[in-house]
Amino acid sequence: MLHVIGLQRSGTNFINKLIETNINTEVTPTGDRTVCWKHSLPWEKGAAHSNTKLDAASAIRARPEVKVILVSKHPFTWWESISRRSSQDLLLKRKDCRSPTGGADLYKCCALYNLYYGSWMQLVDHKQVWHVQYEQSLRDSDQFIDEIAKKLNLRRKGTLIIPTRVPYTRGFDEKRRSSYINVQVELSANEQNAIREFIDAPVLDLLGYDMPKAMVNCNRLNSL
Repeated sequence: MLHVIGLQRSGTNFINKLIETNINTEVTPTGDRTVCWKHSLPWEKGAAHSNTKLDAASAIRARPEVKVILVSKHPFTWWESISRRSSQDLLLKRKDCRSPTGGADLYKCCALYNLYYGSWMQLVDHKQVWHVQYEQSLRDSDQFIDEIAKKLNLRRKGTLIIPTRVPYTRGFDEKRRSSYINVQVELSANEQNAIREFIDAPVLDLLGYDMPKAMVNCNRLNSL
């Protein structure tokens, strides 16, 4: 059994459906908490319906037959997805990430990104927990599925099928797909500089991301 985890708006639903469609294995459905809530921090208790006393990491360790895929998205495109497309799912569960005006607070979201991935990446062991970048699944989906199947000793179902209907996802065209792969965003200079400053370098290194040195498609002049 595979269980996909990651922050809200990080691409977990797409990767869940991509794996389910192309690999011969059971994948926990989107929103399923049999193993644990996919957005939980490792030490948060009550994450699993099967044992509410366990924290998320312990709930996973208690089920060695379950393999976990940790999904990340580059902090630039992740913040754009949160701030420009949908923040409600995040803010419903993480009220401390809410700004005084009611939207998502960039600085608090950066802190959550550091905390979530900094803690979960410590548990990546390539035996039960693996990390993948959302961008990898878009850049070459066929190779991505091959690598997942090989790492987990699973078999593919056949010719690659890209899912067109993904739960809680509006889908994306080629332009948006390219923006995710190439980290092309429409964030203000202030937003980009704040993300550079507040996302921890060790977390970026663990996730395998670089920060673009120049402003990227900086079409917005609004300040924070």
